[in-house]
Amino acid sequence: MIHDAPIQENLTRSVTPDFDFRFRLVSVPRCEEIQIPAHTCMLLDCQNRLSLAFVGRSTAHSFMHHIRNTIEKHDGPSEFTADSNWSGLPERLPVTPSMQSFLPPSTTTSLIEFYFNQVRSFIDIVNPEAVSLTLYRFQNNPNEVQGPDRCIFYLVLAVALALDPGDSAHSPSPEFKHQLFAIAEGLAHPTRTFEKSQYHDDVLWPLQALALMSFFMLSVSMRNTAYEYCGKSHHICRAVRVAYALGIHRGHESEINQFPANEELRVLRRNVWRSLFVLDRFLAASLGRPFAISDNEYSESSFRPPNRPSSPNKVSKRDMLDPPIDACKMIGHIVNNIYSCDKVAIEVPNQMLGYLEAHPSFQNDEFFTTSNLMPTVSQIHMHLLGFYTNILLCRPFFLLSFMGTNASDGIETQINRLSERCVSQSLQAVEMVKRGFHAKLLCHSDPLALTYADIYAREEHLSLVKDAMFILKTWYASSPYAGQFASKLDLFRHDVEHQKQVKATRQASRRQAHKVKREPMTTYEPSQYRSPFHPMPRDSLVSPRDSRRGSATANHAMVKQEADGY
Repeated sequence: MIHDAPIQENLTRSVTPDFDFRFRLVSVPRCEEIQIPAHTCMLLDCQNRLSLAFVGRSTAHSFMHHIRNTIEKHDGPSEFTADSNWSGLPERLPVTPSMQSFLPPSTTTSLIEFYFNQVRSFIDIVNPEAVSLTLYRFQNNPNEVQGPDRCIFYLVLAVALALDPGDSAHSPSPEFKHQLFAIAEGLAHPTRTFEKSQYHDDVLWPLQALALMSFFMLSVSMRNTAYEYCGKSHHICRAVRVAYALGIHRGHESEINQFPANEELRVLRRNVWRSLFVLDRFLAASLGRPFAISDNEYSESSFRPPNRPSSPNKVSKRDMLDPPIDACKMIGHIVNNIYSCDKVAIEVPNQMLGYLEAHPSFQNDEFFTTSNLMPTVSQIHMHLLGFYTNILLCRPFFLLSFMGTNASDGIETQINRLSERCVSQSLQAVEMVKRGFHAKLLCHSDPLALTYADIYAREEHLSLVKDAMFILKTWYASSPYAGQFASKLDLFRHDVEHQKQVKATRQASRRQAHKVKREPMTTYEPSQYRSPFHPMPRDSLVSPRDSRRGSATANHAMVKQEADGY
């Protein structure tokens, strides 16, 4: 029998605080609009093809494009801006597995426990009791294990191995997880299994399998493939398409009196749908692709467990999937109302920020004020998704500040507030990943441990930059994304060091010229060399416009990169 960690049990029984978790965007007429930085492109995929490699405005690549162009505009070309490692997605080719003996029983049991402790704060696709029963049958009489159960069982083990902290005793080969995945994929033919099934519980397992396949590909840093398994292609049955056919997206509307009679199955159906929603929003936003699940296609009741009261007057319990659902709903609002628009009224992000700041599940102060408090994996995942949502919201306004965009004084103040939120959330995200890494909770590149590559001129932040680079390089074996961003961060750091040396040399030259009372060179004016790194008040990395303005962001400006590694 698989037992949940104590923190998970506490989370599932928590009572809803006095906070309205529903978000509704209020229209504000006659509000000044801001031009949003936008960049989309086609990148080479892992097979050097242009197919399936569109990246949109909400991606880290789009963000880094603006950073690179701003630096090149003010400072000229450098190794950082000329790096050839910008044109492709850092994903490896699929592995062709080789056959080998199965895992020892004790290792299999520990991996299943590891799986449920790792993923249930992000997705909840299979019942622990069902997997435990399959494990018992597999160890005692494997010939009795049917194809659907075997498929789910292998996928659970494959995901666990992908998230495994690196204990060599767990896996005879680093590629064993790909072997399990290949066998499971061979057992799951969604079109055939869906058409031949006669009962609702028969067709649920292909949906579970597709969702697990998507999460596995996310775990091994193959986001393009993960997006495909999650989507709703008309040519092949993918997870969202199967879910629509089952009517799970309509909640209680599709749960007629005759089905399902089993309350446990009703809960499982809802949780699979909720997990699919989280995967869809996270993958689509990180790749800049359209959502597979449209806001007008699902019922709000589909996100509530069937035994939860729907009346707003009743206090309901919250479970572990509620915070990810709230975050991913907000991701949908952010993409649809900010990244999909050329111009945005400043009140739109302000309303979203107010919701995120007040949301009780995304309050992080206790983790950074109590030195001896170590977060659990569930808490890390929940907060990392909250960080991602905050940064996704505020990142365009950080870019506006960094690029020195003109705005009226009132709008400029609000842009600065959003920019500062982007910086503070990035600092906390790096610190959270650092704590999880040192606690050996994030030894491999975790799907939600987004790699934030931050640059700060202030001395107190330099150690955090070095820690981030060390973690990224350590994760390279399990995530090519981590290696790519570590390389970019290293090149950027060298650019910063070069600018500091140039600044020091020029300051020394000016002091020497002042001593001998020489006239300044007429061929150079400071305004001709306006860099994000030079000249800066108090050694802060800010845009030229910020340095003249002396804004509150002058002490915090940074370059931030998020991607998976998580």
